[in-house]
Amino acid sequence: MITSNLLHGNWAHLLSNMFTQLLYGIPLERKYGSIRIVIIYWLCTLSASLASTTLHTMTPGIGASGALYGVLLFYIVERLMAMKTNTDQRRRLHIVLQLVSIAHADHFGGGLMGFLLGIGMFGCPWPWNNEHCISQRTCRRVAIVFASLYFLMTVTIFFVRDIPPPK
Repeated sequence: MITSNLLHGNWAHLLSNMFTQLLYGIPLERKYGSIRIVIIYWLCTLSASLASTTLHTMTPGIGASGALYGVLLFYIVERLMAMKTNTDQRRRLHIVLQLVSIAHADHFGGGLMGFLLGIGMFGCPWPWNNEHCISQRTCRRVAIVFASLYFLMTVTIFFVRDIPPPK
C-alpha cells in the first residue's frame, strides 16, 4: 500500500508528480519543517491507498497523486487560514473565484489580437532591439501577417462551422 507511491507509469507521470511535489512541498517544508511534511505526505499516501484499495480491490494503483492531492489540500487550507486575518486577500480570492464564469476564449482571442497588433504597430518589446533595426521591421511584418491570418481564420471558422438549429 505504501510502495505504490514510489512507482509511476512513465516518465511524464513521474515528472508531473515531482513538479507538483516541489511546487507545494517546498513552501510547506520551509514553514513547518521536513519532519511534519513527511508525516503529512505519508499519511496522505496511506489514506489514498486505503481509499483506492477499498473502491478498486482488484486493480493495482501506482503513483503519488493521492499523496500530492493531500499535500495540495493541506496547502490550500493553510493559505485560507492565513487569509483569514487579511481581508484584502479574501477579497482577491473572491474575485478570482468570480473569474470562473468569464468567457475566457473571448479574452484570449482579444488579447492575442491586441498583442499581435501592438507588436505590428510599435515593434518588438525586447530591450536589446533598437528601433531602426532590421529585426524590428521583420518582427512588425511577421506580427501583422499573423494578425491577418488569425483574423481570417476566426472569420472563416465562424462562417463555416455548423450552427445548431433553433429548438
